[in-house]
Amino acid sequence: MKTFFKILFKTFTVFLFILTILFTIVGGTVLYKTKKANLVLKQGYTPIKIYDSQQNLISTDSCYYSYVSIQDVADTIIQAFVSIEDRDFYKHNGFSTKRIIKAIGNNISKRNISQGASTITQQYVKNVFLTNEKTITRKINEIAIAFELEKRYTKDQIMEAYLNSILFGGNIYGIKMACLYYFNKEPKDISVSEACYLAGMIQAPNRYNAYKNPEAANKRKNVVLKCMLEEGYIDSTTYEKEKDISIQTLLANQSVKTSPNYLSSYLDYIYDSIEENNQAIHEIHTYLDSDIQKELFRIMQNEYNLFNDPELNCAIVVLDNATYGVKALAGNRITDRKVLNYAYDVLLQPGSTIKPILDYAPAIEYLSYGPSTILMDEEYTYHTGEIIS
Repeated sequence: MKTFFKILFKTFTVFLFILTILFTIVGGTVLYKTKKANLVLKQGYTPIKIYDSQQNLISTDSCYYSYVSIQDVADTIIQAFVSIEDRDFYKHNGFSTKRIIKAIGNNISKRNISQGASTITQQYVKNVFLTNEKTITRKINEIAIAFELEKRYTKDQIMEAYLNSILFGGNIYGIKMACLYYFNKEPKDISVSEACYLAGMIQAPNRYNAYKNPEAANKRKNVVLKCMLEEGYIDSTTYEKEKDISIQTLLANQSVKTSPNYLSSYLDYIYDSIEENNQAIHEIHTYLDSDIQKELFRIMQNEYNLFNDPELNCAIVVLDNATYGVKALAGNRITDRKVLNYAYDVLLQPGSTIKPILDYAPAIEYLSYGPSTILMDEEYTYHTGEIIS
């Protein structure tokens, strides 16, 4: 019996020792990170550098970012974000115990880490200081840094930094650029419905992009609107009025703030391919052949007079046969406003356009067929023994 208790005591002592070391390491790491944590005020974000196939820098997407002070942001925007993202923002010290307990319960029931219970301060910390990995260690760091930031800065400063760090789809960073891009307005002039749309879309920017998915965008806008009603930021009359406003009627369809050039279509393809909320990417190396891309742009601009009708549209994709990389891409002849990119945005049946890929090309490569090869309309037996007639 004594031997059993000795073994149990030694095991417990070793376990306690290992646990102490782990807490020391984690605690030291957290302490180091919290000391280095500062709000990124009036600085912007780390731009994504994009290179062509010859390693020439073709974009830093800096034209899609502009900083704005909290004094120049409409109260409706702040209220919309607080309502949907963090209702206790002005009450907590960086993290919400109530939300953490609720998230733990949901994660246990689902047997995975699907919910993180992040406050606005924690979301900012994840966007700027950490990664998107769903681990306990990252969550501990997130809470510790958020708590430290709340001690050093005011709520307005944290909200300002947060609004300027958010990704609003594609390569649109920060609330000011989002307001200009989607509504051609300054943040101080945004309406209730517009604020609800912007606050709602950050959960899944591409899914709730009103240019591409207006129905989903409207539903999400109304979810935020309902939250604003529940929080007392708007009354029932305003709710009923704004609920019936379609986000499509508010979009700035006639204006795109970034001047289109020969790279616009290709860059849209790159940014739409990036995983949502993945802000850990700093460099992207592409298969782009700039000379071919410029040539496609000239074609789309009708410099060669190939289009006899201004309404006639087209899309072109040039692939590298060896790597299957996209060497050049043009998705629409319209460049003065945000439109569908027919090169990759439209998921339609290819019809007879697939024949050269599935039928003609294999026949030429493997069966030595030529342009003059004749196929007789008669019964044929495949090498597997299958007969068609």
